[in-house]
Amino acid sequence: MVPRRQSNTRPAKPHLRAIGWLGLVLALSASLACRQEPPLPAYGAAPTFSLTDQRGSPFGSGDVGGRVALANFIYTSCTDTCPLLSATMGQVQEQLKADGLFGSKVVLLSFSLDPPRDTPPVLAAYGERFGADPDGWKMLTGPTEALGQLAQDFKLGRPIPLPLDDKNPVINLAHSNRFVLVDGGGQVRAYYQGDALDVDAVIRDIRRLAR
Repeated sequence: MVPRRQSNTRPAKPHLRAIGWLGLVLALSASLACRQEPPLPAYGAAPTFSLTDQRGSPFGSGDVGGRVALANFIYTSCTDTCPLLSATMGQVQEQLKADGLFGSKVVLLSFSLDPPRDTPPVLAAYGERFGADPDGWKMLTGPTEALGQLAQDFKLGRPIPLPLDDKNPVINLAHSNRFVLVDGGGQVRAYYQGDALDVDAVIRDIRRLAR
């Protein structure tokens, strides 16, 4: 009868198994750390303002109250890019409502570039076209010089009057279509191209700042 050969394979010792699991956990942790998004850049302090909203109530930078703010510049008689910007802001509003962030942790700001014509009632009617909820989406008007300076201080440049045409018989302004994201500490953290805005990407950035 041939004797059975003993196997040289021995069960792993408990402490070796523990080391193996620890190595796996560390490797997974390192992998997840590599996947984390880098922090949003800081572009400096957002300008302060004191204006009037679509309800006719005063609203200034102090009323943002530590909330994240997404801002843009529009005027109600614009038939070019402004309707697109406002429709996109409406999409952001609805997603923020679904996330429970709208009004409580995030405020939307649309500054008028044509304040002589964009009175609070005109802004309110314009906002209704795009489903703007005035509790968290403020459409703001005030002195012309103050709003032009505000656009410049946001590094968006002042609006440039253009020749009138059939679509814009009252005023025709060339202006930036960018959105600006401001954190709860009043720092500008991102600029987005308005005519190609990725709403999901903006919402992700807002969530990061609103934690």
